[in-house]
Amino acid sequence: MKTKKVLKTADMKAYKRAWDLANKSRIKAYRINRKLEFYIVYTIDNYGGKGSNYCGVTRSPDNRMCNHKSTGKLNVDNFTIVATQVDRADAVAIEREYHAQGYDGAYGWKLKKEAV
Repeated sequence: MKTKKVLKTADMKAYKRAWDLANKSRIKAYRINRKLEFYIVYTIDNYGGKGSNYCGVTRSPDNRMCNHKSTGKLNVDNFTIVATQVDRADAVAIEREYHAQGYDGAYGWKLKKEAV
């Protein structure tokens, strides 16, 4: 009877790092192909599970939601697309309007800092 080899965490990290390096161009092509040709402005209600709302801009919604999940944020499966724009500057302008209304996000902290 064969026994399965159990890898330790350090071994798994080394294996993943080696795989990532060996498949770097493949990973990059996959990410590029998943990007949209336009920007979306999206909101996430009750973003951190504490009642705060979030607004952001992305061309890769799947990757962006995975990033939100990896940082421990809740409710990212229920994001809402509020606008689509070809020009990033236009999308960021819409995002800033949401931040001015109290939504959290990458540009929102700048508005809050300026208000103080």
